[in-house]
Amino acid sequence: MNLKIQLKMTFKQFKISVFLMLVTGVVTAQKYDKKFNENFKTNNDVVVNINATNATIDVTTWNKNEVFVEAIIEVEGLDKNEAQKYLSKWKFEALGNKSKVKINATNSNMHSLGNDNIVFFNPSKNSESNVYHYSKDANDVIVLPELPTIIIPEIDEIEIPEINFEELITGLDYIEFDFDKYAKDGKNYFFQWKDGVNDITIKSKKEWEAFKKSKKYKKFKKAQEKSKDELKENMKRFEREKKVELIKLKREVLKKKADAKRQQLIKKREAQRYNLEIKREALKKAQESLKNTKLDFVFWNKSGTVTVNGKKVKITKKITIKVPKNATFDLNTRHCKVKLPKTKASGKVSYGTFNADVLNGGELNISYSPVIINSLNTTDLFLNNVTDAHIASVANTKISSTSSEVVLVNVYKNVEVNSEFGGLKINKIHPNYHTFKVDLNSSEALINIANINKKLAHVIEDKSRNHPHKPAIKFSINDSKKEVNGNFSISTEDNMLKIIGKYSQLVLQK
Repeated sequence: MNLKIQLKMTFKQFKISVFLMLVTGVVTAQKYDKKFNENFKTNNDVVVNINATNATIDVTTWNKNEVFVEAIIEVEGLDKNEAQKYLSKWKFEALGNKSKVKINATNSNMHSLGNDNIVFFNPSKNSESNVYHYSKDANDVIVLPELPTIIIPEIDEIEIPEINFEELITGLDYIEFDFDKYAKDGKNYFFQWKDGVNDITIKSKKEWEAFKKSKKYKKFKKAQEKSKDELKENMKRFEREKKVELIKLKREVLKKKADAKRQQLIKKREAQRYNLEIKREALKKAQESLKNTKLDFVFWNKSGTVTVNGKKVKITKKITIKVPKNATFDLNTRHCKVKLPKTKASGKVSYGTFNADVLNGGELNISYSPVIINSLNTTDLFLNNVTDAHIASVANTKISSTSSEVVLVNVYKNVEVNSEFGGLKINKIHPNYHTFKVDLNSSEALINIANINKKLAHVIEDKSRNHPHKPAIKFSINDSKKEVNGNFSISTEDNMLKIIGKYSQLVLQK
């Protein structure tokens, strides 16, 4: 009897275990995906055009003249029908020939989950969670207008031509009877010397020879020398007055330029405040819209999940690309995590992350995305609102940043950096830098100049109005650190290294 009871209990436990396994299998099986594979025979220097949103893009190189593309979209947490509806919305295509491959992986206009439409973005490591609700009524879509660029016309320098006074006076050294002209004009030519005392007119060579032997001729020569000396003094006085007037004019020009820059800064700050107000109104409108919806969702930064009506939904999109070693890229990505190998890249990267091994050439514009680059060469890089840009090595490159924080670990030859309304840190400038230019506008910078063996000249115009309490320049006791505040110019004698600052703060340390 006990054996039967024991067998029944064992069989019951077995059924429960099988049931739990089946339930677990059902729960974990709620993951659906859609895959795309394309392969193209190409040239070694093929151009790869990537147009994508909300995806992870991983690029590697291989020893084949082929471009291989694999794209996977995966939905977890929805039933099969809802998942398939979403998967069908993802628009992916890859087209190409030997010279160019174009990859298009953008979202459709509507991202349907249940009866409502939401779109969510892959966050960067420093960004807050972002979930936006879209109404089917186009009038409720929030659009932030582009602000116009404010252009202040340049004021030309006033140039006053130099006057060669010595050349003018040389012709007055000696005034004599012109025998050549007398021979030509005859009676029509005559010489006359007239002052308050003397009135002498000579009409022939004979009269001139007689005049030269007279006492009046000596008086005439003395009068000539006196007139010449007076003319020289008058011209020197004119030269001094001209220089004074020139200094006044230059001061007026500099004042007008400073006023123009000040007005430009004021207008830019007003535009930023206006833009911030628009964003606040947009956020308020979005929050009011969310109050009226029945959709309950939460976005998780780390796991990338959305809670929809009590269900956790996770959507991932990954594009893996293998390219020849000499391939180049033309990028247009938004809300993407982009990883590139050693290559040449141009285009735009926005609202995502950007990681590259080596960039050799191209013109790249990166906005609202953390940046990590191991080596940057012969490239024009534009950074806009990038809070974390870390570049290990830079050479033969121009970097322009606005409202960004940039760190350059190693600076080699021919580097130019422009920083506006942001921060700049340079850890090391190598001795073979050749040319190194920095232009700061309302920015803060820290530059290590330990390897700069040339003497630096400092020109400090005035303190920054942004930090009036700080001194214009401050030296440490052992001269290992200099702090400069305001409008300044620091350069070597040969101008191969030059740092210009406007309304900025600079720390030079060794």
